[in-house]
Amino acid sequence: VCYRPIRAKHLGKGKFELCNIRRFADTSDIDNAYEILQNGKSVFSGKIGAVIAPEGKTQVEISSDFFSRKNEDIFVNFIYTNKVDGAEIATEQVIISEKALAESIVDYCEIENGNIITAKFSGGEAVFDKGIGLISYKKNGNEYLNTKPLDGMTGFVPHIYRGMLDNDMFTVIFWKKIGLDTAKTVITDCKVVKDDKGEFIRTKFRFVGKGVLILATATVDYRIDKNGKIKITSKLKKFFPLTSMLPRFGVHCEFAPEFRNVEYYGRGPIENFGDFKEHSPIGRYECAVKDMAHKYIKPQDSGNRGETRESVLIADNSKIIFKADGKA
Repeated sequence: VCYRPIRAKHLGKGKFELCNIRRFADTSDIDNAYEILQNGKSVFSGKIGAVIAPEGKTQVEISSDFFSRKNEDIFVNFIYTNKVDGAEIATEQVIISEKALAESIVDYCEIENGNIITAKFSGGEAVFDKGIGLISYKKNGNEYLNTKPLDGMTGFVPHIYRGMLDNDMFTVIFWKKIGLDTAKTVITDCKVVKDDKGEFIRTKFRFVGKGVLILATATVDYRIDKNGKIKITSKLKKFFPLTSMLPRFGVHCEFAPEFRNVEYYGRGPIENFGDFKEHSPIGRYECAVKDMAHKYIKPQDSGNRGETRESVLIADNSKIIFKADGKA
């Protein structure tokens, strides 16, 4: 579906230029429909009847006040289908405007600081062990974390490595030489910190390669409000002269196994990457968590969903909502 026989470009104020990239055939065999998405939801649709000559161009106008909206996600999806059998040839998405992504903590919760740090909020608490980090998050009687994670580390843990891709076959030689593939994430500090906004919990980590080599350090801050909302910020500082193409920097957290389903607002419905995404329009999708990974013949990193604005993990009696804070 990356192949698109017609390419669309927004000229402004609802006017679009459509270009037939085929050299020897016009577009009389293609049905061209469109839909307008507002914040990921379809709000208007229609069809375009123009036939475009081989390598030709035409301009069309879609009349809608959505094109003048500000600080909203407004996208137009062009759906190209075969007139004979109705099969989809491709979908192309044109981004008209995007909503600013910003989340903040206003009313900070109360924090009890002792050997165990407890952040108390309405209906629950988050508990931190100073030698481990976040070990429990409970609300309304439900434990949200997997208390026995696969790697033995609870909470939001930073990492600088990932599963390999076929394209990494040469770069990985250097990564392995400095010990990135076997680097251990070690927590070095967990404490309560206060700034002009309020009290929050800061955890510090180091990445140790070859058993003794400190490759980098990281901090993960937890700012928690009175309702249990958490704003998580992570930062990395390199110590060792790492390659400019660090395999990854991010955090992971294992949640309770009851969270089997996911809804997300981002690129989908199949995996995509920063340089391989035209086949995955931004929209709202849902699936089982187990179905997000792609089983390649050769096991490697998979399941990425780029430009995700929001995701929701769903269990029978509870859910966890994640919202992006800023755009990478």
